[in-house]
Amino acid sequence: MTVQREQLEADVLIVGAGPAGLACALHLANLIKAHSATGAKPELSAENIYVLEKGRELGAHQLSGAIMNPKALAELVPDFEKSAPLDTPVTDSAALFLTEKSSFRFPITPPPFVNKGNYVVSLSKLVKWLGEKVEAAGVNIFKEFGGAQLIYERDGIAGVITEDKGIDKNGKPKDNYQPGYELKAKVTVLAEGTRGSLTKEIVAKKKLDNINPQSYGVGVKELWDVQPGKIQPGYVAFRPACTAADGFTAFPTIASPSVSSSRSNTPTRVSIRTPHFKNGKQTLSSQISSKVENSSATAQNPCPTAVGTPYRAITSTVASSSATPAVFSTRKN
Repeated sequence: MTVQREQLEADVLIVGAGPAGLACALHLANLIKAHSATGAKPELSAENIYVLEKGRELGAHQLSGAIMNPKALAELVPDFEKSAPLDTPVTDSAALFLTEKSSFRFPITPPPFVNKGNYVVSLSKLVKWLGEKVEAAGVNIFKEFGGAQLIYERDGIAGVITEDKGIDKNGKPKDNYQPGYELKAKVTVLAEGTRGSLTKEIVAKKKLDNINPQSYGVGVKELWDVQPGKIQPGYVAFRPACTAADGFTAFPTIASPSVSSSRSNTPTRVSIRTPHFKNGKQTLSSQISSKVENSSATAQNPCPTAVGTPYRAITSTVASSSATPAVFSTRKN
């Protein structure tokens, strides 16, 4: 049965309202504004830029954090410091070596791990802020619309068909069934993430992975609630984990957020990202004990030789006032 779909046309269609997709939309809107200011032809409008976001709201799927270099943001939004949610500048970068009961700071922090001038940010907050800028520029953002399949015309991509709504678990239409839209565009930008379904489709179809395909490591992110004052705001620590036989090393990272004076008694929620290795069974690189209470993270169980992937960015958020101070140790066998 042929499904009748409503058709919409755009100049540019961006799939994914994460930092990359929104930055793309805002930059194009800025270029259109500059173009229009000169009176040049043809006339262009930011309203013909569409952004698809499958989440209920912007930032709903940006659950992680990052240590962000603000250079690119400064080029995109020159006055970003006036309103951007960058409340935690990095104040200290450290590389730690963990023993069974203690930790030692490297006398020199390796240059790639020095984050002076960077910020510990919440990606969710950053995306919401960018979304406000994008919508104010006139770009259309469609929330709760995920891309289901690409539209091909000849050898190129002509747009995207969005997901059908009102489908039961067997894939059959329910009473509230609504077919997805057929969105056609002169330019289609896939900004849905490195493992997005449409991106994987086009990479496989056009053989875009070449001779050096992307590889990915699976990780586990831990959130620790730490009592105030135990970790200074803006502190970032990199912890070498296990070195594999082939020389790869994993670097889980700790970052501390700022805590406002009005919430000085609120526990700080610290994020830890630990690689998830394969070594016979899948296991975490180590268990982290509650020694953070003494301002030193320790490894109770150094992991055996395993293959890891370097991990850089991590962030933290301030826990709610009802949170219980605690440190979580995790090990999966």
